[in-house]
Amino acid sequence: MLKKFEPKEFFETAAFLQEKASRGDDGYLRSSISRYYYAALICARDRVNLSSYGLSGHKTVVDFFSEQARKNTDESSVYKTVGDNLAALKKLREKADYETN
Repeated sequence: MLKKFEPKEFFETAAFLQEKASRGDDGYLRSSISRYYYAALICARDRVNLSSYGLSGHKTVVDFFSEQARKNTDESSVYKTVGDNLAALKKLREKADYETN
C-alpha cells in the first residue's frame, strides 16, 4: 500500500532531476519541469480543497485562482500570482512532455 504522498516529494524529485539535467541530458530537464508543475498544482489544489482529477481538473484549479484574483480582495494579488504561475508552468510542462524538437 502506498503511503500518503506529500507534494514536496515532487519538488525534491524535480530538483534532483534538474541537477542531473545540468550534465546535458534533456530527458532529465523535461522530467524535472513536469515534476515542478505537479508539485505546484497539487500544493495549490490542496490549499483550497479542490480536485484536479478528470479531463478538466487542471483547468479547474487554474481557473479558480483566476476567478479569485478578479474579486479585488486583500488576497487578489496572491491568487493572481499563483494562477499565472500555474498557467505558465502548465504550458512549459506540455511543451516538455509533448514537443520533441
